[in-house]
Amino acid sequence: HIRRWIGLPALHESIETGWWWAPSEPGRGYFIEVNDDRMFFGMVSYGADGRPSWRVAYGAMATTRSFQGELVGYANGTTIGAAYRAPAPQDAVPVELTFQDGQTATLTTPWGTTAIERFPIVPFGPNFGASQSPYPETGFWWNPAEPGTGVVVEIQGNMMMIGLLDYDAAGRSRWTYAVNDMILQLLFVAPILDVAGGPPDGQTWRPVADVRPGQQMIVEVKSRTTMVLVQPDGTRVSLERFPF
Repeated sequence: HIRRWIGLPALHESIETGWWWAPSEPGRGYFIEVNDDRMFFGMVSYGADGRPSWRVAYGAMATTRSFQGELVGYANGTTIGAAYRAPAPQDAVPVELTFQDGQTATLTTPWGTTAIERFPIVPFGPNFGASQSPYPETGFWWNPAEPGTGVVVEIQGNMMMIGLLDYDAAGRSRWTYAVNDMILQLLFVAPILDVAGGPPDGQTWRPVADVRPGQQMIVEVKSRTTMVLVQPDGTRVSLERFPF
C-alpha cells in the first residue's frame, strides 16, 4: 500500500477478503473472498423498483489476478431462520473481475465497467489485516440447513460490519446490514439497517436512504468459525463458515 501511495508498482499481494465498493456509488457494495484458487463474490445492489437485491458468483479463478463467472440472482426464498423454502436461481449474467493489487480491482458486468476498492469500515480499516482470535473470521457464513441464504462478515479493528442475504415475505431477495463495535470480542448488538431507493444496475447513480426499522441484530460468537444470529423475533440461527 505504501508503494502505491508513492507511485511505485504494487508488488504481488493477496486479494483481500471483505467489503469492497466504488466510492462514487455509496450504498452499493461487493463482498469478495478468495480461498486457494476459488472465489466467492457477492454484489448487493437494487432492483427495478429501487428495492435492495443481491447476486452471487463463485468458481475457480481464471488466473491469480482475474475471475470470470456467472452472477446469479435468487428468488422465492425465505427469511433466515424462518420455515425454509429452497430459492430458485434466476437472471444469470456474466461477471469478470481483474485485480490490480490486493485492494483494487476492475469489475465488468453487462451494465458496464467499474473500478472498485476495499471499503474502510473504520479509518484506514482495510490495513488492520485479517481479524485474529477470538474475533470471528471475515468471510461468507451460512446455516447449512438453509442453502441459498447467507451472511457476510468483516471485522476491522474492533468494528464488525455484517450483511444478511435472504428474502422478504414475498420471496424477493433482499439485503440488510448492521455495523458497530463488538462487545468483549464475543458479542455484537446493533440496529438493523435497511436501504431503499437505489438505482437498478446500469442506471445513473442516485443517493440511497438508510431505513432503521427499529429492530436489533444480535450475534453471539462461539468460536472463530461458529456463531449464533438472534433475529428480532428471538429466533436463534446457528451459523458457520461457508466452505467453497
